[in-house]
Amino acid sequence: MFQLAYTSKANQDFLIEELTELSNEAGFRNRAIDVTGVLVYHDRAFLQFLEGNEQVIRELYKRISQDSRHTDCKIIYSQKADTRLFSNWFTRYLSFEYIKEITDAELAEDIEELLTRKIKNKDEISRIVNKFTSVISSHQSD
Repeated sequence: MFQLAYTSKANQDFLIEELTELSNEAGFRNRAIDVTGVLVYHDRAFLQFLEGNEQVIRELYKRISQDSRHTDCKIIYSQKADTRLFSNWFTRYLSFEYIKEITDAELAEDIEELLTRKIKNKDEISRIVNKFTSVISSHQSD
């Protein structure tokens, strides 16, 4: 199992309906290649967490990074893992408002800083991603 998170900058503003449709389409494709994860969007910035076979994830990221709807893709986190965190979600869009509802203020602020790339320290990024994925994975039935 391999996990990868990246951030990117959207080329346009997205409506919730567009993000939901994007998530549904990606989920359909990801089901076929056994990839799971979440997508966060806030203020024209994306944060996506993907997990699955390492080669599949790296190929998927390469394709995603070439999508014209966003630019400046940057991998902020990658590691091998024993188990999936998002086994129920092939791709789930999570609004930033939802994240603020289910997390504490500090984590919500940290996620916003990841989205805006204010945090550069790898250890700090790993701490935030680990806390974020732990909280989000516990809400898969929501």
